[in-house]
Amino acid sequence: MGQNIPSPTPSSSSPNPNLPLPTQNQPPSRSPSLVPSGKPGTLTILTASDVDTIISSLDPETILQSQSEVFISLSTVHKSKKREKEEEVEEEDDKSKTQLPPRTSLKSSTNTTLYMPSRTETGEEGIKIVSVPLDGEGLPASTILMDELGRVKGVINARKLTALRNAAGSALFLRSFPPLQLPTNLVIFGLGAQSSAHANLFLELFPSLTTCTFIARRDSPRGEKLIISLQSSFPKKNISIHISTYVAPHYNHQPQLNNHTSPFTRQTKDQNIIEEVKVTSGKIQNQEEIRDPLLSQIIHNAQIICTLTPSTEPLFNSVDICSGTSVILVGSYKPFMREVDEGVIRRSGIVIVDSRSACKKEAGELVGLKDEKMMELGDVIVDGSKREKVVKEGDLRVYKSVGIGLQDVAIAELIFQQAQHMGLGTVIPNFDSIV
Repeated sequence: MGQNIPSPTPSSSSPNPNLPLPTQNQPPSRSPSLVPSGKPGTLTILTASDVDTIISSLDPETILQSQSEVFISLSTVHKSKKREKEEEVEEEDDKSKTQLPPRTSLKSSTNTTLYMPSRTETGEEGIKIVSVPLDGEGLPASTILMDELGRVKGVINARKLTALRNAAGSALFLRSFPPLQLPTNLVIFGLGAQSSAHANLFLELFPSLTTCTFIARRDSPRGEKLIISLQSSFPKKNISIHISTYVAPHYNHQPQLNNHTSPFTRQTKDQNIIEEVKVTSGKIQNQEEIRDPLLSQIIHNAQIICTLTPSTEPLFNSVDICSGTSVILVGSYKPFMREVDEGVIRRSGIVIVDSRSACKKEAGELVGLKDEKMMELGDVIVDGSKREKVVKEGDLRVYKSVGIGLQDVAIAELIFQQAQHMGLGTVIPNFDSIV
């Protein structure tokens, strides 16, 4: 990984020179032709275990490049340049078009299943299928990949791939909009797969990070497992969980909070520290804000903040955030959901988004925000000069992502190609061959 090289203090209008991503040889293009997918009609099945093995073998920079190509293909700048070239020919070739049809859903008494087809500009084609059980037990997901003739070539377990592609998008944002100060403190709201993927990728990519604090509403075995896993992978980092008692103001709800003491474990690289958090609230109506002083301090000290929860209320008060902080919003995906208050959006000036059209429909934090107050990540990747306008507009760098179907096909294709190299997966010959 790259080393942090001392340099002059960066200005707010330029990326922090102390915060490069690892400098490595450029990985090969993701063109499907680079890696043979076996004989025509062959089907490869990759289980969750196969996918875990493949992910652990991949260089982070390769993952980022695969996702960068997706954002570039969607950017207005890229499309504008492409249209100029197409004017030179009589007829546009539909085969080179990025295609992202609307998703389809089927509902039953036990779950809702989403079907999300897409085709990338480089010809990768597939459909992601995600089930959302009503009992909340995980998110079963699979991605089906097609070959150039439309035959199924791969069925890939995608439970962890959604989190991985989201984390890669967040890392690409940080590449263009690093914190004003060299980041040492990372704060992540949530303890799920998204949190694990973001923490693992960020701690790998940014060696200056020394502390990673997870924020949760309650202690849980899942949180303990996450801490143990990260401490094993990053033994020199200070990794802990803080149980938040913060309640956002001005929301009409009636939670019942009984008087009790809620213990939780803050685990560091040196020892386990047991702390007590006292919750002393009764029935609440037209809620006034309940501050959590320790959370306020954690937020104040952070250079990178990630919110990865399906919250319907702000998770903290924006006044606690220091100027120059990079804030990443990934958890909410419905108009009624919001992880941060209006202050975060107002202080950002311009919000970087994965897709302007998708965020306008699905991002609760951005409801009513004008188009000129949003800029797509792909536009910044294509035209780096646009970042100056963003950093001059506000004192926070904010990224909002609701996810793009093209990301799913791109990451699945990358996993599929790596499986071919490693000889992994269950191969079914002649699955769709004409005998």
